[in-house]
Amino acid sequence: MAHKDVVCIIGHYGERVVGHYDFYAAFASREEWQIVVDGRTLGTLPIDSPVFEGLCIIFGGRRWKILSVSTEPPVLTVAPDPTGRPPKFDSGRPMVHEHIRHEMRQILEEDIDVGFLDTCAQGMLREARKFYRDACLSERMILEEKKAVLILPWAGDLAQNALVLLLRSLGLETGSNDGLVVRCEGWNLDRLTDACSDIVNLDAVDLIAMRDWG
Repeated sequence: MAHKDVVCIIGHYGERVVGHYDFYAAFASREEWQIVVDGRTLGTLPIDSPVFEGLCIIFGGRRWKILSVSTEPPVLTVAPDPTGRPPKFDSGRPMVHEHIRHEMRQILEEDIDVGFLDTCAQGMLREARKFYRDACLSERMILEEKKAVLILPWAGDLAQNALVLLLRSLGLETGSNDGLVVRCEGWNLDRLTDACSDIVNLDAVDLIAMRDWG
């Protein structure tokens, strides 16, 4: 069966969103970002995680706070920030599609052996399945870990990056997409629950206002 091309036309609000640089900065990019401080170029840094004003990064062994983001060309204007918490940049890790994480969850829920795994890998899979059952992850998506709350959306990296940005707009400065989980440090379960309720109730106007994330 032949597939027809699908054309998506964005509306008035959509044009306002995609026309602002923050829309593009919210998604992973494999471009190398030029790091600039006081008009002087320090070098370049490959980043494939969301970047936005106020984010802290590490470059040249020092912490820097992003003051502004420009995508054409990709430039991050920064200032020294000795106290900021840097994000985890996994430049060598490819973006993960939601179908992959759905398959991961399916494998964890099953008891079927995976034939191509060696003895060591089979043991690790058994441990992962036991943790999945013991933590009741088939029924819950949130775990508490010391001073952090972990969300397991079982979604792709694009969706999880978007969730990090939404939480940041609600005050979670230390949120990060750590691969399988979205880590929310410094928040308790009640505060995260309230934030998720706010996200569910967002309308188009609220989303436009989020372009001022810094």
